Amino acid sequence: VKASFIVEHGCGNGSLPRQLKPETFARYVGYDISAEAVLQAKKANPNCEFYCQPMEAWQDESKPVDLIICKEVAYYLSEADLRAFIQRALAALKPGGRVIITIHDPEKHSRTVAICRESGLEIFRSGQPTILLAIR
Repeated sequence: VKASFIVEHGCGNGSLPRQLKPETFARYVGYDISAEAVLQAKKANPNCEFYCQPMEAWQDESKPVDLIICKEVAYYLSEADLRAFIQRALAALKPGGRVIITIHDPEKHSRTVAICRESGLEIFRSGQPTILLAIR
């Protein structure tokens, strides 16, 4: 899958862009709440952008985005913040763009799964991790 513009929330030390082939994306922007993780990500991925910022504060000004990934972080948000985030993420997508939210324990985080589904995301794969997906 080629995505010109990828946004990842919960990017940690920036392992995803290192796992992708360079021709897979033109621009990658990662967000994490750990300043130390963001510093490590910047050092490891000089051609990518990283910011220390929580998901609920994200306001993407550089639309449109091909792919938004939230790996194991959505369940930390309040219900209101998660609903608002999903709406902003869907609004930021290009036609055909995707939002992917992974949840390692759907039973433990059943409320997060329910909010994602109510907001238009579908379960792409059930089991562990559960992957919720929206395609615009």
